[in-house]
Amino acid sequence: MLKIFSRRITFIVIQALFLILFNIMICNSQENQSNSETQKIINLENQIYKEPDKFSFDAHNELRHLYSSRNEHKAFYHCDEIFKHSPMNNYILSILSGWQLDKDFKSAIISLENNRKKYPVFQFVNAACLIKEGELYLKLGNKSAASLILEHVQKLPDNQLETYKTIAKAMAANIGRKPFPEPWQIPVLEIRYFPVTPDGQKIDIAVTSNVSASLSEIRQKCDNLTQNIITSLEEGSRFRAYKNSAAASSLKYKIIDKLEFLEPLPHSRYKKFSDYKKILERVNIKDYVENKGVKEVWIWGYHSPELAPWESNMASPYGDISNSDRDPADLPILGSTYTVYHYNYERTASEAVENHMHQIETLIINFNKDLWERFAGVPGNWRCGNCHYPPNGKHDYDWSNKSYVETDIEDWRPESIGEKISINCDKWQGDSLKWFIYWMQSLPGAGNNLPYLGKKLTNWWVVIGDYDGMIQMPNALFE
Repeated sequence: MLKIFSRRITFIVIQALFLILFNIMICNSQENQSNSETQKIINLENQIYKEPDKFSFDAHNELRHLYSSRNEHKAFYHCDEIFKHSPMNNYILSILSGWQLDKDFKSAIISLENNRKKYPVFQFVNAACLIKEGELYLKLGNKSAASLILEHVQKLPDNQLETYKTIAKAMAANIGRKPFPEPWQIPVLEIRYFPVTPDGQKIDIAVTSNVSASLSEIRQKCDNLTQNIITSLEEGSRFRAYKNSAAASSLKYKIIDKLEFLEPLPHSRYKKFSDYKKILERVNIKDYVENKGVKEVWIWGYHSPELAPWESNMASPYGDISNSDRDPADLPILGSTYTVYHYNYERTASEAVENHMHQIETLIINFNKDLWERFAGVPGNWRCGNCHYPPNGKHDYDWSNKSYVETDIEDWRPESIGEKISINCDKWQGDSLKWFIYWMQSLPGAGNNLPYLGKKLTNWWVVIGDYDGMIQMPNALFE
């Protein structure tokens, strides 16, 4: 009996010692983690202090995260800094909405409202949450509530909130507006950067790395390419013109001004890209967009080892949907949407039009990924294909594939398979630009009359022609 009792006592003592050691280990682990996080905070704060002119989303967001369980006020300070430099940052808004932005609009509004009221001193958090609440009320069909909120934002006293006030004003002005009917006019501002040699006669290859032709030759090339781009885009917006010669263009382009600078493109301090904000503020883009109606900016430049171009880059009161890194602060946000296309005058019109192709794809995918996949198809089972893949495409840029394939590209329907034809690259003579035009003409355009979910598809060129009107529609791609 004593032996059994002794064993039990020994077991209890051992178990107690184990629990003590385990708790010590847990405490040490927590202390080490706390010390590690404290050191991380110190390092990040020092990084920000040493580079006050350089905004780092990653640094501020990490500090927001680290402070969230330690000091909520400081966490909100870093949210405010993010909104200051990155207007309407959707990631932070998602967090403040309790991750309900795309799930439960009413719950998202409540979370945003509660968070914005916690610390009134943070005006950028306040403005961003209010605008997002207004947007959500519009999605709920409550126009009056949205109007009141957006009007309130415009009257906020802080003079650093001009971008937010511009966004609120533009959104309020467009409430209830329907897209203008096609054809849509696309006023274009063209900007050319020609870095020249000291004698002013040639393009400086030391800057471009690949272009050294005479200035007059490159000027003429840009003139020719610009006209070719306009012709291609207008031709591409004619719905199934390959079957209907009377099909009208949905887009009409007009160059309203052409500006030239005999110098290198300004380089962003923090990226391997041009400083687009500097380029546009230099030419007073606000006047061109808000007073002259510019919807697109075409920049002629170069692509060097030191500097890469974004193929497309959008500035909009409704956010950046483009083929770029979608930095909300790299372009001036104005009262109307505009898109910047950066071309390379070393290349051809095909590469320039490809920029527009990718922008069209990006927009369609954003507004209805299901419809996009029905239109394009998927690898191994293409229907109309996409920019890089024609229906018989096996790999990127497979525009000259001689293999035949059955496709309903010329009779595409969203809810069934249309009449198929057998085609290969001979249909577009193996020419990438001709493929782009053929593909664009296959997009649902004016008068397409294609049924979908008991409704009709819209003219999909509205995403280019009148973005600010289209964004008001419950569904951009069908009625």
